[in-house]
Amino acid sequence: MPSDPLSATELRRAWTEVNNWPTAAFERFSLEDWPQNNAAVSDEDFAKDPARSRLAIVMSRSNTHPITRGQAIHAM
Repeated sequence: MPSDPLSATELRRAWTEVNNWPTAAFERFSLEDWPQNNAAVSDEDFAKDPARSRLAIVMSRSNTHPITRGQAIHAM
């Protein structure tokens, strides 16, 4: 069995860095910011479909993770 490319300390540091980035980004939003349109959605498209808010985008993208993980595990 090959050795791990990262030590436990390095892995913990990387894990913390990866998880702190979205937390810091989310904390910059006020409660009033979340229902606004996502930067990737034009004002015209947002007027047609107000469900494309920042919150909706984050929720839809974070909900796919468990599904993808389950598919990967099932494929093994």
